[in-house]
Amino acid sequence: MLVRASLISAFLLTLLADAGAAETASKAGLDHGQARLPETGEAKPVSAEDLFGKPRTATAAESTTLPIPAQPLPGKAGAIGAPPASEKPPLIRSSRQKVDESGLRYFASQNQQKRVDKEIQRLKALYPNWSPPDDLFLGPPGGPDEQPFWDLFAADKLEDLRALIADRMKAEPKWKPSPALIYKIERKESRLKLVAAYEAKEWRKVVEAAVQDPKIMVCADIDVPWRVGEAFAQMGQSAQTFEVYRFILANCRDRDDRMTSMKKAVGYFTPKQMDVLIALGGRSEDGSLEFDEIRMDQLRARIGAAAAALSATPAAAPVAEPAKTEPAKTEPAKSTAGGPSAAVKPEKKAVDAAKAQKAAPAKPEATKAAATKPAPAKPEANPHDIAILDLRFFDTYARKHKLSADAALLGWYLSARKDWAPAADMFRSALEWPVQKRPDGTAMEEPAKIAEGYILALKNLGKYEDAETIAFEWGPQNEAIRAMFLDILGEALLKAPADVTFTDERLDRYKMQVGTARSVFAAQALGWYFFNRQQWADAIPWFQSSLAWAGDAGQDENTAAGLAVAYRGNAQFDDAEDIAYGWRQRSRAMRDLYVDIFAESLVRQAAPVTFPAERITRYAAEIETDSSAVGAQGLAWYHYDRKQWSDAARWFQTAITWSKDKRGDEKLAEGLAQSLRQDKQFLKAEDVAHDWHEKSQTMRTLFLEITAEHLMTMPVGEVYPIQRLNRFAGHVTQLKSLAGSEAIAWYFYNRR
Repeated sequence: MLVRASLISAFLLTLLADAGAAETASKAGLDHGQARLPETGEAKPVSAEDLFGKPRTATAAESTTLPIPAQPLPGKAGAIGAPPASEKPPLIRSSRQKVDESGLRYFASQNQQKRVDKEIQRLKALYPNWSPPDDLFLGPPGGPDEQPFWDLFAADKLEDLRALIADRMKAEPKWKPSPALIYKIERKESRLKLVAAYEAKEWRKVVEAAVQDPKIMVCADIDVPWRVGEAFAQMGQSAQTFEVYRFILANCRDRDDRMTSMKKAVGYFTPKQMDVLIALGGRSEDGSLEFDEIRMDQLRARIGAAAAALSATPAAAPVAEPAKTEPAKTEPAKSTAGGPSAAVKPEKKAVDAAKAQKAAPAKPEATKAAATKPAPAKPEANPHDIAILDLRFFDTYARKHKLSADAALLGWYLSARKDWAPAADMFRSALEWPVQKRPDGTAMEEPAKIAEGYILALKNLGKYEDAETIAFEWGPQNEAIRAMFLDILGEALLKAPADVTFTDERLDRYKMQVGTARSVFAAQALGWYFFNRQQWADAIPWFQSSLAWAGDAGQDENTAAGLAVAYRGNAQFDDAEDIAYGWRQRSRAMRDLYVDIFAESLVRQAAPVTFPAERITRYAAEIETDSSAVGAQGLAWYHYDRKQWSDAARWFQTAITWSKDKRGDEKLAEGLAQSLRQDKQFLKAEDVAHDWHEKSQTMRTLFLEITAEHLMTMPVGEVYPIQRLNRFAGHVTQLKSLAGSEAIAWYFYNRR
């Protein structure tokens, strides 16, 4: 009767046939799509493609509604839901507009088909979301005497209604119900049959009911096409479901029904299929596309998934590292008469030893033959990247409607890509706009979470003060932001050059937050900030707090080293020694620092003050384990200062033996020679001094002094070896040493 019904019937029959073919093919082990070609003479069934591409021309007798309009499918669109470039999408106006159908109905009542067609075209041009009524050619309902029948129809009492009609026709043979009533009864019965099959989950019967009476597949009762589409989906025929929804969007014009259809479609179709459906949308009077909201929903899911995938590997938490600044070391001077002119300087500190050294890459040798330089390879596309057109659309839509959660989502995506500047802009805008809410009134993204993203972006842009200000502002409302405040300023403290200082107000505010949170990292940051500026007294309590808050299991070597060096710089040598000694078994670097610190203490401690014997003993045991030349030097000078010549000589000799070249340096040789001299081991002292006489004027003079003293104090009964005497006489003659000459003279005089 209606062309729309005829087309829908053919459409449904095709889909049902496809579903049956797929089922048969699956049983036969064939893929759907391998169906045989029609044999010669067979009629080709109407396909969905035929319906959409070339709608058949209706005859005047059956053209009671508009034929299905041609809807070319979109090609390769660059953005989601982009309409075909060759045509503008139809204009969609509000469905609340009143359409005057009086002229259309008059022409239909006169059976003037051409004028009906022209009026339909005129009305659709004015109201693109309007569809011609399905009862246009049915004529008016019956008179007042037919009202009882309509009352039963409205109450869904169809059995009673048919019985009443039969009674009336029996009583009045010439009476017939109006065509409108007959049409409504038939459609309702078919609909009830379809709904019953749907409720029973008999999906094939749902489709068959629609095929048997395609007149129920109308836009005015959109629930029926929805049920048919779901039936196909439940039968595993997603392609047929897609065709149903594409058919709906190509024909039904009610804005609300179209939008609801799109929202239902999301649960059935892939993003690419949704792109096709989105492209079927019209254009509103303000220039926006009909399904922009659906496109936004699709992009929300894609952008959220991409951001999560790109952020799958979390960044390492900040770790406070010691700076390169070393504490100033003041070393006592030694008199020429009593020993070397300067004390030994301890070797490199554990603070630097703990820092990783980056090796410079090896420079490849140049080849003689010039090789052809290959073209640079194009970087592979990241599968999680979103097309630029989609990002622009999402950004524009969010800004136009001031959608804070969507702006934040885009900010998180950009942050995951490390595009910090545009990310910061999106988060800032999101904070300025009203809170975007879900239909139930809850916030889609809490402002505090948006503030987190803004702070993170500012931090990665190096705008620490701006990030710190935002974090301090939002910190009282959110624990995570309070932690970010500590991390941000902590990182700024660590990165600040030593000649840059922070205001007392800024530091005091931070100290208060650090103490409240008991943050290990923040305490470390403060410790290293003061350490780098050699403010040892200020650094010490923060290093102490960091170690205490971390607990035994969480303490780290760098912090302990920083505390030990800060103690040392603050002249708290005993404390420095204790903490380094306590860590010596956990780290070689800390054991070296212990040796270094106590060596300096040994040198600094002026005689006659002495260290407890147990401290000397434990130190000696440690340096013997590691063959530490630095430790041996420290003990040597300690005993030297206290005129413990035998011990001093032993440790000087040990230091020389443990040195890299097994010779030590001039100061060690001087200390050894002086110690042997004072211990009356003149021959050994002379040899040590003589070994260095060619390299050092000091040692040459010392050789003459030691030998002269030996000759002058030697008992008369002892004889000085002649080869030694000749060696000494040669130096005396060369240097024209008066003291040397006198020593030789007195040696011979006493043995006259």
